[in-house]
Amino acid sequence: MRLRLITLSFMGLLSWLFGSCSPKISAPAPNLSEVTTGMEANGFVDLDFSLASHERLADGTQVCVARGLHKGAEVAFRFRLPPKWKQGSFGDTGITTYQSAVTFERLGAASDHFVVALGDLYGGILRPTRMTPSVTFTAISLGGVPAQLEKGATKIKLFFEPTEDSEEASELFYAEHYLNIDLTSRRVEFHEKDEGYRAAVLRALAGITRHEEDETP
Repeated sequence: MRLRLITLSFMGLLSWLFGSCSPKISAPAPNLSEVTTGMEANGFVDLDFSLASHERLADGTQVCVARGLHKGAEVAFRFRLPPKWKQGSFGDTGITTYQSAVTFERLGAASDHFVVALGDLYGGILRPTRMTPSVTFTAISLGGVPAQLEKGATKIKLFFEPTEDSEEASELFYAEHYLNIDLTSRRVEFHEKDEGYRAAVLRALAGITRHEEDETP
């Protein structure tokens, strides 16, 4: 285990207003890099994306898009950080933490490629082919200030908790993962916490909420 402007034409305005409807990404940008380039040799699947965009909405919500390549195909996802985070501390260390929730959103085919790539890299029997429209993770910061990404690199630990309170549900659906964001380097890290959470991470991103749904076509 590890701790680890828009210039708005009429059509552009429509695109911006309805951006949450999962626009399809057709072709990868020429400057995208392979997300596995920095993957460690110790077995962890740590993916590094380019921070393609960062926007702060009127209510303070921050919307980010992470993009990269895997085997020549574009992989991408969008995530939202809320404006309000509950301040706390990390045990007796004196480290300040912030807790809230982070929502991941599908960006068309590129997000489906992201989920497929994860299934390939994780190497298990679970191989979903489509990302869910949105999924929300409980989030707690391990460094930085999530509500103010401009202040410096931010490290966030994500938790996905099943709605059903049972040992079986916890075994199948509980997951932990890392999301690190650095505006200066334009980098988003989607890093593993533990290999044992791989199937649950895939289930969360694919919207698989029942064991029977593991049999994806």
